[in-house]
Amino acid sequence: MPGGPRGMVEGVNLLDGSILWLNGARIGSQGFGVADLPAYDLLSYHPDNGVWEVVAKSNIARLYHSVALLLKDGLVLIASSNPNEMPVWPSQTIQGNQWFKYPTELRIEIFTPWYLEGEKATQRPEIINMSKRRFSPGDDLDIGFRAYKPDQDTQVVLYIGGFVTHSLHMGQQMYYLEVERRTNETLSVQIPPIKMAPGPYFIFVLCDGVPSMGEPVMIEKN
Repeated sequence: MPGGPRGMVEGVNLLDGSILWLNGARIGSQGFGVADLPAYDLLSYHPDNGVWEVVAKSNIARLYHSVALLLKDGLVLIASSNPNEMPVWPSQTIQGNQWFKYPTELRIEIFTPWYLEGEKATQRPEIINMSKRRFSPGDDLDIGFRAYKPDQDTQVVLYIGGFVTHSLHMGQQMYYLEVERRTNETLSVQIPPIKMAPGPYFIFVLCDGVPSMGEPVMIEKN
């Protein structure tokens, strides 16, 4: 990982298949007054080629109790941090005193992935309708959509964001659904016929890598 080791790091699956790594500290661990040297770089990792990149930087220390979540519009929300036993406000910080060095953080940041930068934000496909919103693994699904322009490469992503507790993000799942048939305005896909965590998911349609807004769906118990 560029920049050296990092504890309390947050990994977020992005819609192009890469993973965004952010938050955390270079030394120390979870707990009160233990972590130091905040990690400010936002990194992307591409599993298909093993490449790491620094894609952004923050100036806010995100330590214990920080969080990052992929939103339904494809952006990433970054929030919180409280490495102290009790809240410490900016006016109460004391440099050199590890128990009061970093404030309790209430500011929120938004990271815009490269697939929504510039004109791409205005070129989103749009999901018009779906044949159903509750289904089980192995079910077929028809999606009516509108592309920004014809003949774009099209993918369908099924995503669940999992849950975050203290400094650990668990339960994320992302599936690229096999497109069985496509017409100009309709996609037919199959939900993977495998054991899946039941609960709320989002469906995204990507055209040339640019995602639609996510539409909420529900996976029933296997």
